[in-house]
Amino acid sequence: MTTQGISGPLPAAQTIEAWRACLLSGQVHSEAMQPGAHCLNFSEHLTMIHDCDWAAYKYIDSGPGVTAFQAHAAT
Repeated sequence: MTTQGISGPLPAAQTIEAWRACLLSGQVHSEAMQPGAHCLNFSEHLTMIHDCDWAAYKYIDSGPGVTAFQAHAAT
């Protein structure tokens, strides 16, 4: 078993939500977001991120053909 639970590694070729981080350092934490004007469905996100805080993602299967990654962030 990994810190991702009983399933295998997360596939890097698919979207990996920020809240799936294995390790969080600093003041950053995961927060649930109720459906509303900005989001139509229940979701989770990372919040309270300050300078020098970080989130680590382990057990990601890059698989064949994955050569880069793209991150999306919002204020």
